[in-house]
Amino acid sequence: MESLGYVELDVCDGRGAERARELITIARSQPWTDRRVIAIANADAYEPEAFDVLLKTLEETPSATTFVLLARDLKGIRLAGQSRCVIYRLRPLGPAEAKQQARALFDSHTIVYDERVLDVLVAMSQGMPAMPLSAYCRAR
Repeated sequence: MESLGYVELDVCDGRGAERARELITIARSQPWTDRRVIAIANADAYEPEAFDVLLKTLEETPSATTFVLLARDLKGIRLAGQSRCVIYRLRPLGPAEAKQQARALFDSHTIVYDERVLDVLVAMSQGMPAMPLSAYCRAR
């Protein structure tokens, strides 16, 4: 997905090498904005060979591009990758916070919901703020 300087790639689909090649193409292309952010979801799922391609891309991309590696397990990110990153650890939301966040997301998208369904989605989300909305959108 690419939108005005924001690109998101997910490597959890087992196509890490292909995604790494996509990343090279994206990183070398001219951005539409002064800055570009490339978010790589599930970066801890990269195969070692694909991660090496990613590292080379991180090192050779102009400074107007910021990479954000998203991972559940820091151990899944190779040490060479960790050494090139600033690491922020985020905690999952508690049940009440997660429900409040889910309500706000659903309301902002004008989605009508049942409180019991919201409770189930929040419980399934394991504290991940956007998970209830994502699950709802997949189910539709």
